[in-house]
Amino acid sequence: MRLIYLVRIASVSLPTAMYLLVCLSSSGQSVGQTNPAGVLRVNAAVELLKSSLDAMGGSEVWDNLHGAITEGIAKQDGQEDRNFIWSDDWSGRHRLRRESTGSRSVKPYLFKQNSTEQQGENAEISPSGQQLVPPRFDSISALTDHLPGAVLAIVLRDGAYTIEWYISNNLSKEQCVRINKDVHDGRTTADVIFCFAEPHAPPSSAYIIVPDALRPEIHHMERITYKGFQDIEGLSVPTEMVVERLHRKDKHLFIMAMHLNPTFSSSTFGEAAQ
Repeated sequence: MRLIYLVRIASVSLPTAMYLLVCLSSSGQSVGQTNPAGVLRVNAAVELLKSSLDAMGGSEVWDNLHGAITEGIAKQDGQEDRNFIWSDDWSGRHRLRRESTGSRSVKPYLFKQNSTEQQGENAEISPSGQQLVPPRFDSISALTDHLPGAVLAIVLRDGAYTIEWYISNNLSKEQCVRINKDVHDGRTTADVIFCFAEPHAPPSSAYIIVPDALRPEIHHMERITYKGFQDIEGLSVPTEMVVERLHRKDKHLFIMAMHLNPTFSSSTFGEAAQ
């Protein structure tokens, strides 16, 4: 049995869409294992996530983490280096803020419901005054690049997430785990696929596949390669990530500091704008 993603990458500058194929081979281990709620959670995949989380600090520590402020530097060929600050609060429904600074003035990126990212003053404030991640772009896809341990902890304790096990078709034959969750009307959150070069270790890479907000039949994909991990307050977090997208130059992200469970100001997620 094979799982095949046909990921259609749309570009407003091109008259035709580009296609990218990601193939994973599944095994018999992915058949017929569901929890009482009827959600497929393959034992081999669950155990792989648990062992990886143990290697990154353990579930008890990660379960007590509900927010973070991440500071770093983004480097990309042909562009100036940019400092960034990412704020994430997943104590309830995920709220986030993305800021970057350089010689050009850049407004913060916020997210609005039922859509994708917008910049600064154009970002729509939800009725509660919080920038909320749209249902199909939730905590697992918002945190995958810089806090994979938080993603594994969320998925393991939330039985609504589907967890499937695969072997990659590349030469390394890595073990991979595909994660998503039903939202409503037969739709799911973004797919996140973690791949592991070895068990009992942090993931080596991840893929995020997000449906387009306006045209859900079209998907956008990025690959994240983790180049190293560091210890912060007993948790293992990435030091450097490489982000690849079709028709774009690779982006290198370097984590310089991370503040765990911070107290967010009232203006961080737009409450003051009400």
